[in-house]
Amino acid sequence: MSSPCNWLTATITCCLLSLGAIVPAVALTKDLPWHPSPEIARAHSAASGKPILAFAYQARHRACAATIQYLLPHEAVVPMLREFELLAVDTQDPAMRDFCLRHKLGIDEATNPLAGDHSTVQAVLPVYLVLSAQGRELCRDYGQLVFYTVNRKTREFSVIPEQVPVAATALATRLQQMLELAQLEQQLQTNPSATVHARMGNLLMKLGRHETARYHLQLAMRMDADNAQGAYQDAHLDMTILDIAEDAQRCLQQLLDYEQRYPTSARLLEVRYYKAVCHAALEDYKSAGRLLQTFETADKNAPEYASPWTTLALTLLQEMRDRGLY
Repeated sequence: MSSPCNWLTATITCCLLSLGAIVPAVALTKDLPWHPSPEIARAHSAASGKPILAFAYQARHRACAATIQYLLPHEAVVPMLREFELLAVDTQDPAMRDFCLRHKLGIDEATNPLAGDHSTVQAVLPVYLVLSAQGRELCRDYGQLVFYTVNRKTREFSVIPEQVPVAATALATRLQQMLELAQLEQQLQTNPSATVHARMGNLLMKLGRHETARYHLQLAMRMDADNAQGAYQDAHLDMTILDIAEDAQRCLQQLLDYEQRYPTSARLLEVRYYKAVCHAALEDYKSAGRLLQTFETADKNAPEYASPWTTLALTLLQEMRDRGLY
């Protein structure tokens, strides 16, 4: 049986495309300061308190050129870039050789933390690398949503205009998550509370780093066993969500228990959505569909109207209808 959760997985396609336009070494976007060296970026990071975002690219690389031309200057992305000290890293620049070797940029078999704890990938560009002011790697991500097509014969690419804002929004979301992860890493150094561990576990879960997420969630539950900080209930819910693929029946009961125990929780719509996922995983599509239908509303005052869980719920509902399951 295929998992219904797989239907909701967004596909991030990373392209290795050769022969492209030459891009400047440092001035990647207008009106944003791109530091020319790691040393300068670290100095500015220490002064501003912002983490460093190293953007690794190659001058003759289609995906990099497209990202630099269309995504980095996009209005959805620029505000997120301003939250970092920016470092331009041309992986073919001899001056960046030591930096690239140290952080495995532009080489094969580079570990991708955002794709999972134990995964390895072929070298893919561009790379988004977040560093502390001391130069310690906090997280990284690769590639982009593809928003263009490539002519196999001429190697020329054509932009799909309606896909540019979609790709830009996806990149902005990824940068927001990386920024939050960097901030939580710093908080763990100064104030390793149960709440911070719970937030870290939740974010790592969203990023696909499930084993590391479990570590932080379990630690949060131990540190806040009486739920005095509210960390226990959040961490326990996230642990339940992580376990759905392994035991949907048990997780469904735990979600029902959560509703009874925390009737005023701000996460009840999320719980309702995952109850539907459990039912679908158990092939009880009738129960799943009934729950998902409750997200359909035209009432702008209803909590479902603007909830991000409504988007996921209606997507899953439509998939079930398309497959004739409901």
